[in-house]
Amino acid sequence: PQVDRAAKAFEASGVKLIAVNLEEAPKPIKAMLERHKLDVTVALDRDGAVAAKYQATSIPQTVIIDKEGVVSRVFIGGSPQLEDQIREALQKLLPDAKPAASEGGAQ
Repeated sequence: PQVDRAAKAFEASGVKLIAVNLEEAPKPIKAMLERHKLDVTVALDRDGAVAAKYQATSIPQTVIIDKEGVVSRVFIGGSPQLEDQIREALQKLLPDAKPAASEGGAQ
């Protein structure tokens, strides 16, 4: 939810959140999205190829990719400050962006 809120704050600037699920079936993914009330695009990494490409050694891992496809920031794990850290990283990439206020605040 923290990543979703941060991404949605910058939606007007073209930021999109795509979750990549590692080697899990669609049914439990759908249940988790419903439980957390998330409407997120989820790509399935059935064989771990995406995780290998991005050197994902821990889950969760949040990767911010700029408009040119270059990895800008990587956040390993979660923390109560994650939403604020992602917002800060996005603001640096999009200095002219006017992010929407956080609906739920950082957890």
